[in-house]
Amino acid sequence: MAIQLDIISVEGSIYTLFAIDIGNSAIKIYSSGEIIRLSYRRDWLADISNFFKSLEHQHTLFVISSVNDEKLSQIKSMIEQNSFHKFLLVFELLQNQRIIDLSEIEGIGSDRVLGLMGALQYAQPPIITIDCGTATTMNFLAENNVCKGGTIMPGIFTQFRSLVENTSKLKSIKLIKPEQLLGKNTNQSISSGILNGTIGAIQNFITQIQSHEEKEITVFLTGGNAFWIAEELHLRFPHLQIVPTLVLDGIKYLAKKAII
Repeated sequence: MAIQLDIISVEGSIYTLFAIDIGNSAIKIYSSGEIIRLSYRRDWLADISNFFKSLEHQHTLFVISSVNDEKLSQIKSMIEQNSFHKFLLVFELLQNQRIIDLSEIEGIGSDRVLGLMGALQYAQPPIITIDCGTATTMNFLAENNVCKGGTIMPGIFTQFRSLVENTSKLKSIKLIKPEQLLGKNTNQSISSGILNGTIGAIQNFITQIQSHEEKEITVFLTGGNAFWIAEELHLRFPHLQIVPTLVLDGIKYLAKKAII
C-alpha cells in the first residue's frame, strides 16, 4: 500500500509536513512514514544542513519538539534562512491544545502528552503508553481523552549507567538480554535485574490500571530502548502495539489540529 504524503495547507499554499523531535541523544525527523535519525555522535549539524538543502525549493513546514534549547536555536536559524520553510514549536501549540484533557494533572512533560496524542491515531481510549527512553514513562488516558497521569522511573540505560559510574569494579560490564532470570555472573545478574525489573514494573502498572477498567485497555510501547523488552512484554500482553513513531505521530497530529 502506498504511503500517503504528509501535506498541509498553510496560508493558501500546500506544505509538506515534517515532525522534528530534538532529543537527548539524537534528532528524529519524520514524514510520510519515513524516519531520519541524526545522532549527536556524528556531525549532526552537517547532516541536518544537508537535509534542509535537499528540501531547498519545497514549501515545508517543520513542527519541532525539543528538550535542548541550544540545538533548537541552531535548527530554527537554519530554517529561517529559507523563505520556502516555516516552523511551529510544539511547546507553543500545546498551550492551546484541546485534544487531551489535562485538567486532573499538572506539570506533565510534552513527550508524554505527544505519545498519548500519537496513540489516538491507532486506537480509542482507554489507552496506556509506555515510552522507554532516558526515563521509562507509563501514562494512562481514560475515556473522553482524560489523562489520569502516570509513573516515571529511570530508563533502562539510565539505570545501567548509574551502576557502572558509581561502582568502580563494574567498568567492563555490558548490558545484555538475559537468557534466564537468575544470572550466573555479575554481568548477567545486572542485565537481568534492570530488564526484568523494568518489565515487572510495566506489567504491574498495566495490571493495576486494567483491574479498575471495564473496557479492555490498548497498550502501546515506544521509545529508543523499547527493543530491549518488547519481545518479553509482547509475550505477556499479546495485544501490545509496538509503535516506534508514537511521539512523532503526536507531533503531526497536534500540528494538523492547530492549523485546521
